[in-house]
Amino acid sequence: MLIFGDSFFRCLLDELIFYWDSIVFVRSSHFHHELVSAVRPAAILTGMAERYIAAQVPDGRRPHFLAFPLAAGRAQSPDPAFA
Repeated sequence: MLIFGDSFFRCLLDELIFYWDSIVFVRSSHFHHELVSAVRPAAILTGMAERYIAAQVPDGRRPHFLAFPLAAGRAQSPDPAFA
């Protein structure tokens, strides 16, 4: 399962693990197609609290998921075995 969500979904992980062998949780208010093709989940959940809706930009304008650290000014330095 792949989850795009906020803290509400994070709180549900203890319950969801009873139904899914593998869960990839992404703290994001966007739907990231690049992660869907990478993870190839059997199911996808997405959602966010209504308090975020006013500041939400369309998914078409969202950054690539792996670019979030760069957008925040943090360099990426993966382990040499990452690939």
